[in-house]
Amino acid sequence: MTTFLALTIAGLVVGCIYALTATGLVVTYITSGIFNFAHGAVGMVAAFAYWQLTVEWGWPAPLALVAVLFVLAPLLGALIERVLMRRVHGQPVEVSLVITLGLLLFLIGVAYTLWSPSVARVLPLFFSGHTVRMFSVTVTWHQLLVAVVAAAVAVGLRLYLFRTRSGTALRAVVDDPGLTALTGASPGRLGQLGWVIGSVLAALAGIMLAPLVTLDVLTLTLLVINGYAAAMVGRLRNLPLTFAGGVVLGLFESYAVGYLPGGLLSRVKPTLPIIFLFLVLLLLPDRRLRVGRPPARLGGTNTSLRKALLTAAVFVAAAWVVSGFLGGTDLTTATKGIVLSVVMLSLVPLTGFSGQISLCQLTFVGFGAFAMGKVAGGGSWFGVVAAVLFAGVAGALVALPALRLKGLYLALSTLAFAQAMTAVFFNNNAVFGQGGALHVGRLGFPGISLDGHRSYFVFTAVVFALLGIGVTMLRGSVFGRRLAGMADSPMACVTLGMSLTRTKLAVFTLSASIAGLAGVLYGGVQGSVGSADFEMLQSLVILLLAVIWGVDSVVGVLFAGLLYALFPVIQQNLIHVRTLAFLGTGIGAIGLGSHPEGVVRQTKAQVEATLRRLRRQPAPTEIAGAGAGADSVPVPASVVASVRSGPRPVDAPAPALELLGIRAAYGRIEVVHGVDLVVPPASVFAVLGPNGAGKSTLLKVAAGQVQPTAGHVHVDGVHVNGMPPEALARVGVCTIPEGRGVFANLTVSENLRMDTFAAGARGHDVEDEAFTRFPRLRDKREQLAGTLSGGEQQMLSMARAVVTHPSVLLLDEISMGLAPIIVGELYELVGQLARDGIAILVVEQFARHALAVADYVAVMAQGRIERVGEPADVADTMTDAYLKGVA
Repeated sequence: MTTFLALTIAGLVVGCIYALTATGLVVTYITSGIFNFAHGAVGMVAAFAYWQLTVEWGWPAPLALVAVLFVLAPLLGALIERVLMRRVHGQPVEVSLVITLGLLLFLIGVAYTLWSPSVARVLPLFFSGHTVRMFSVTVTWHQLLVAVVAAAVAVGLRLYLFRTRSGTALRAVVDDPGLTALTGASPGRLGQLGWVIGSVLAALAGIMLAPLVTLDVLTLTLLVINGYAAAMVGRLRNLPLTFAGGVVLGLFESYAVGYLPGGLLSRVKPTLPIIFLFLVLLLLPDRRLRVGRPPARLGGTNTSLRKALLTAAVFVAAAWVVSGFLGGTDLTTATKGIVLSVVMLSLVPLTGFSGQISLCQLTFVGFGAFAMGKVAGGGSWFGVVAAVLFAGVAGALVALPALRLKGLYLALSTLAFAQAMTAVFFNNNAVFGQGGALHVGRLGFPGISLDGHRSYFVFTAVVFALLGIGVTMLRGSVFGRRLAGMADSPMACVTLGMSLTRTKLAVFTLSASIAGLAGVLYGGVQGSVGSADFEMLQSLVILLLAVIWGVDSVVGVLFAGLLYALFPVIQQNLIHVRTLAFLGTGIGAIGLGSHPEGVVRQTKAQVEATLRRLRRQPAPTEIAGAGAGADSVPVPASVVASVRSGPRPVDAPAPALELLGIRAAYGRIEVVHGVDLVVPPASVFAVLGPNGAGKSTLLKVAAGQVQPTAGHVHVDGVHVNGMPPEALARVGVCTIPEGRGVFANLTVSENLRMDTFAAGARGHDVEDEAFTRFPRLRDKREQLAGTLSGGEQQMLSMARAVVTHPSVLLLDEISMGLAPIIVGELYELVGQLARDGIAILVVEQFARHALAVADYVAVMAQGRIERVGEPADVADTMTDAYLKGVA
C-alpha cells in the first residue's frame, strides 16, 4: 500500500506539471487558433534562465521568479505573437505548423549556444530539505508546492476566463475574431494576451519540472512536450478536461514505472506519454478532429517527359563534371547532400502534392538503413528491396491509424510515432548492436565498383535524377491529380467517388518507400549508422528545410538537401554556434510567414518580374492603389475622439456617414467601382440589389473590415480610412454582420458582456437594457447563443445596436433565413432606432421590409450605384437591376 501511495503522489506531482504546460498550450490555441509546437522550448528556456539567475548569479529565488515569470516569459510571449504569429492569421495550417516548429528548433539552438551541453547543471528543489509525512509517505515541500500552484492556476484561470470581461473576450476571439473586432474589442491585443498567459504557464511548468529531472535542453523540452497529450484530452478547448488529462497522464506514467517488468520498462518508459498521446488522438471522436487541414501549396506547372529527361541528364552531367573538382571530404559532403535531397524528395508527393504533414520521415530512412545493413552483409540488392518494402510497410502502418487525422492532429501523431521509434527501436541495443552502430555497405554493379567517392556521388545523383523524373511525372498523372484534389477539397473528392482512405494509404506508402531507399544511400555514405542519425528533431529539420525551399519542387528539395549537408562545414568556422542546423533552419522557418511559397518559387517570381521590367513588359494586371493606399493612414486619438464630441457647424451638420469614390477589391478582382453614398443623421438608407452586386463589400468598407483601394470614408465628417473595425466600433459605428452576428460558444449574457467594449457601460446595465428591449432573451441568459433559434440569435445580435447607442448602424442582410413575422419585428426596431437619432445603412437582397422603413434607397448592380432616391422613385431601376443581376 505504501508503494501505491508513493507512486500516486509522484504521479500527481508530474501530472500537475503536465496540466500546467497543457493549460498554457490550450490558452494559446483557443485565443489564436495556432498550436504552439515551441511551447516546450519556451518552458525549457525559462528554466535555464531561472538557473542562470539563481545558481550562476546568486539572485534570491523570489526575485528570480518575478524576473522570469513576470518579465522574461511575458515579453517572450508578446514578442512571438507580435513578430511571428500575427502574420500567420489567414495562412494555410501548414504555415503555422512550420513556423512554430521552426521556433522550437530556434529556441533549442539558442539554448545550446548560451548554455553549453557539456556542462552539468542542477536546479535545486524549492524548500530543499523540507519534507512532510502523508499517509506513511514522505513528501517534499517542492511536491506540495507543485500541486498547490497547479490547483491555484486551474481555479484562477477558470475564474478569469468565465468571470471577467477580458476573459470572456479571450474566449470570444476563438469563436469569431472578426466579430470580436466589431464589438470594439481588439483581436490582436487579445491574441497577444493569450500568448503571454501561455508563455508564463510554460515557464512555470519548466521551472517546476527542472529540479525533478536533469537540466538538459532536449530532456526538458521533450518532457514539457509530453503535456501535448493532456491538451488533446481537453480537445484544445476544455480547460478542466485538460487539467484532468495532465493528472491522468502523470498517474499513468507513475503506475507504469512502478508495476511494469524492469526489462520492458527500460524500453517503454520514455514512450509512455507518447503512447498516451497516440491513444488520445485515435479515440477522440472524428467530429472533433476537423480543426483544419494544410491546403495545397501553390500549384506548379506540369512538365513534359522530354523536358524532365533533359533536365535530369543535364543534372547528372553537371554532377559528373563538378565531382572532378572536389576532393574526398568535399565529395562525401556533396554526396550526403544529394542523399538528404532524396529524403526530402520523399516529402514532395506527401506534403507538397497532397498536403499531408509528416514529422517522422527520418524514421523511415532509419528503417531503410537498418534493413539494408541486416540483409546479406549490408551491400546487396536484396537489401535494397528489403529496405524499400520495410519502410513502405511501416509507412502504411503509420497511415492506417492516421487515416482519420489531418492537419495538426496528423502532425502530432507522426511526431509521436517518431519519438516512440527513437526510444523503442533506434535506442534499442538489439537493433544497432551494443556498440550503437550497424554496418551498411555500398551497392555495386557487375564490373562497376561504387567504392570510390566520385563514383558513388555520381550514382546518388543518378538515383535522385530518376526519382525526380518520377515525382515530376506524378504531378500530372491521374494519381497526382487525386493528391491535389485531396489537398484542396477532401469533401469534393468524396462526393466524386474518390477513396480518400486508399489515396492517403498509397501516398504514405510511396513516400515512406522513397525514404527507405534514401536510407540505403545514407548508409552507403556513412558506412555505418546509429541511433543518433535518426532522432526526431532531425526529422523536423528535414521537413522545415524542404518547406522553406519549396516542398512541391524537385529543385527546391535539391537545394535544401545540399544546404543541410553544408551546415557542419559552415559551423566549423562558427565556433560559438553549437547547433547551426537548428538555428539556421529555425530562422528560415520563422521567415516563412512572409513568403509561404518557398525560396525557389519566390526567386522564380522575382526573376520573371525583373525580366519583364528589362523588356519593358507590364506586370500582370493589378488594381490601382491595391492595399491600404495613400488614404489608409492612422487617425490620431484626438481626431478619433472628435467623431463623437467634435464641434459641428449649426447650419451645416455633417453627414453621419460618407462614402466617396469607393473602390474595393479582393485580390485582383475589383467588386466595387467608384461608389458615392451619403447617409444623413437619423435616417434609414437602404442599399438594395441582387446577390453579387457588391452591397456587402460596400458595407464592410464602411465597417473597416475591407480597406478601400481608392476613395474616402467619413464618419460624422472625420476621415477614418485605415481605422480597424474595433476602433470604429468604439467611436460609434455598430455593425450587425450577415449570418447571425453572435458568439455561438458564449452564453447570452456573455455575448452582451462583449458589447461593453463599445458601450462603455457595466455588464449589468447592458443586460438590463437588452432584456428590456428583447424580454424573450431574459430567460435564456445562461443558454449558449449557438443553441438559440435563428430569430433569437438575430435579436441578440440586434441588441448590440440597442445597448451601444451608436451614431451609425450598419446592417447586413438581417432578414436572411428568418420567418416573415420575425423580420417584420426587426425592421420595426430599425425604424424606431432611426427615430431615436441613429443613422442606419442597411444592405438587403429582399427589398420589401427595407423599403417600408427606408428614407432613402440606393439601387446597386455589378458594383455600381444605378440610382439613388426615395423609395417611390426607384422602383423601375430596382426591376432593371435585379434582372441585370440575374442575367
